[in-house]
Amino acid sequence: MEVIKIFKIFNLFKVFKIIKRKINPLWGTKPFDVWLALNVVLQLSTPRNILEFGGGKSTRYLAEYSKASGAHLLTIEENPLWFKKIKSNLKRDQLRPDVVSLVPLVHNWYDLKKVESLTKDIFWDFLLIDGPAQLVRRDSSSGTKYLEALSRSSKTIIIDDLHEHKNMVRFHSLIKNRKEMNVFFMAYDVGSKGLNLIGFMCEAQIIEKTLATLSMLEIEFIKNYETASELVWLY
Repeated sequence: MEVIKIFKIFNLFKVFKIIKRKINPLWGTKPFDVWLALNVVLQLSTPRNILEFGGGKSTRYLAEYSKASGAHLLTIEENPLWFKKIKSNLKRDQLRPDVVSLVPLVHNWYDLKKVESLTKDIFWDFLLIDGPAQLVRRDSSSGTKYLEALSRSSKTIIIDDLHEHKNMVRFHSLIKNRKEMNVFFMAYDVGSKGLNLIGFMCEAQIIEKTLATLSMLEIEFIKNYETASELVWLY
């Protein structure tokens, strides 16, 4: 099994070199470095149930992993137009469009009752939080409380938009009591929007192997919460 993982990651190396050279300048929003990190974490952590808040390009990577591994994926999206676009793109790429569910916003977060009905009785071992996209500061008290409860048993937590201080505070609230986990961060430029920051929390051995992979490819990352927090304050 370990040999298979290494082979898959080796293939990612080859794809990365091609895309880094030819496509990366035209890549929207997040650079390919971030997508590579996401794929490496997926291959190493082998999640069985993946929950994503806020769909987009990440949904395709998660859907591809889901199709290949048989893992269960649920993406929650609040924007009806973006919801239709994501489903259309997944269908075009021969991936399951029904992994995406439309959930409207209520009181600065997703409709909690609908979210709970969609996610109950499932052990979500992989969380990716990149929404609600309409809210830059995702500091809803009900949303934070729900995520804290949901994430207690998650083995991987990824949160985007940590350049906003309140989002970084939320990330810290999710990881502060998880002594068995390690973290790393990646800063990236989103053009006119300026600096952004995405954080990864995984089991220590997964972090170690992921950072070794990123180092081989000379991809920059931040290894600790304190340094990332300083960057947020400077921003």
